[in-house]
Amino acid sequence: MGKVQVMTFIPYITTHKVSDDGAVDTKGIGDIILMGNYKVLSSTHTNSETKKSYSNVLLLGGGLKFHTGQSNTNVTDPTFTVGDFSSMPGTGSTDFLINATHNFLSGDNGIITDFTYRINSTNAQQFRFGNRVYLNSAYFHSWALGLNIIRPSVGMNLVANNSNHYQGQELIGSSGYVLSGLAGINFQRGKIGISANGYLPIVQNLYDGQTHFQSRGSLALMFLF
Repeated sequence: MGKVQVMTFIPYITTHKVSDDGAVDTKGIGDIILMGNYKVLSSTHTNSETKKSYSNVLLLGGGLKFHTGQSNTNVTDPTFTVGDFSSMPGTGSTDFLINATHNFLSGDNGIITDFTYRINSTNAQQFRFGNRVYLNSAYFHSWALGLNIIRPSVGMNLVANNSNHYQGQELIGSSGYVLSGLAGINFQRGKIGISANGYLPIVQNLYDGQTHFQSRGSLALMFLF
């Protein structure tokens, strides 16, 4: 207990957006995130009858999201709409993160639940994304194959945001949420890991139903220090 974990995320983002104006594809380095978590709880209990052990780990922390990703929306373009800001790999703003992560482990099985609240600031083009909630909970099972660990997982993912603002004005109807099912797999060998996840919407309400989130995938390369 009391151990601090520091994490850095350097995302590369690709987006395919289809609207009445046609299809738009964007890609590039996203906003770099620096997080720090403090282990406030770490306990293990063993059932005297079954001899099975159960452990709980709780981490609390926060971090910063820096405006490193591409966010050069051309607001002077005659075809510009405020939706163009959502198509960029970056948001153009430095934002603040509050995070809590809970791990429940029983043998080779576990449930990990992660909650993050992002407090957004206004970027140089006077656009501010609404504060956002990320809630992720997944069951996983671990298999050890020599020095390798394979960990498939299934669960749920919720993303919900408050209204966006442009030039100080609230964009009516821009709040919303997406609840998705997720499936993923993690491969780890020593301090190096690869993780792949897929997300498919179950229920959503974005821009009063005018925007529909189709699917999302992520591929991550991890280094542990």
